[in-house]
Amino acid sequence: MINQDLLFYVKAEQKRGVDRERIRQTLIKEGGWQIADVDAVFSVIVDSDKKAVATEAVVAPVERKPQASAPLRVAET
Repeated sequence: MINQDLLFYVKAEQKRGVDRERIRQTLIKEGGWQIADVDAVFSVIVDSDKKAVATEAVVAPVERKPQASAPLRVAET
């Protein structure tokens, strides 16, 4: 099970612009977290980011061209 405090911390650090490896090393070396716990949090974040991107692609508005008021005629040759 993912530790919610750890997840919150990682997301906050990413929002501040800290790169993944720096966060990872800080948590393991200075924070005393287990490698498996830290890696699990990053895998959850990556999975949720992928789902968010996929959802945005599905719900993104489709740009439509305005329709002409009368149908176009094809010139006969």
